[in-house]
Amino acid sequence: MDRCLLDPSHRPARRLFERGPWTVTRCPTCGLIMTGSPGEESIFDDPDYYTMGANQRDEIYADWAFRWRWILGRLNRSGRPGRLLDVGAGNGLFVKIAQEEFGWQARGIVLSETEVAFAKRALDVSLDRFRLEDVGEVFDLVTTFNVLEHVVDPVAFLQLMSRRLSTNGLVVLSTPSSAAIQARLQGLKAWRMIAPPHHVNIFSRRALELTLRKAGFEVLSYDAISTYIRALRRIEPNGTFLKNIVFNGLRRTGLGADHFVVARKIEPIEPAIRS
Repeated sequence: MDRCLLDPSHRPARRLFERGPWTVTRCPTCGLIMTGSPGEESIFDDPDYYTMGANQRDEIYADWAFRWRWILGRLNRSGRPGRLLDVGAGNGLFVKIAQEEFGWQARGIVLSETEVAFAKRALDVSLDRFRLEDVGEVFDLVTTFNVLEHVVDPVAFLQLMSRRLSTNGLVVLSTPSSAAIQARLQGLKAWRMIAPPHHVNIFSRRALELTLRKAGFEVLSYDAISTYIRALRRIEPNGTFLKNIVFNGLRRTGLGADHFVVARKIEPIEPAIRS
């Protein structure tokens, strides 16, 4: 692939390295990292992929609850909770915390029965096996966390999300950041987020904001956030003091593992009626 997926008028993509049969390239204009992979849906049938190896309720809360509570607290400061759709809901913990702790009418959709069964067994939360294009309802908020990197056409995917949003509805998403501290310390070639065939595109901040604009969204806020820091559990197994320090330190310096964006759907402007 010698052209940018987002804009073919960008300067020709530069080859970075080979990853198996895939040639990894980067757009020098917007920074999008591309593998040319067609994607691999079979990964969605592997429950360990989404739980990061955590299979028990306590482990899942320890890995993910801090992140989800931080995000939901941030969202609830902006207004009253309403209807929420989480696309690619994984183990279902975000949906559960949104419902039980933050007052959202939350629904989660996934691609496989494996994930539906895992969420019910591990967390007693109900998810639906649906594709985004098959959802008929309209929501105030659509979220999708660490899904966009799996998508071959991210603009079209975000446009599908837009069609499930009410007027001025919000999309909230995360996806791995090529500026993350792990990528900087390890180097892109060793960084495990560049993982075709199931990780198709990895975004710079500029590339992600361009993707959202092309899909019809206005970016309202940006952060770089991390998921969990397991090493801190040995020092502070039940607290959040050190976790807050590290989480916010990485966020403020832009070195967090994932881009985190809140964007608003822009309504199309009706053409003027000529008399």
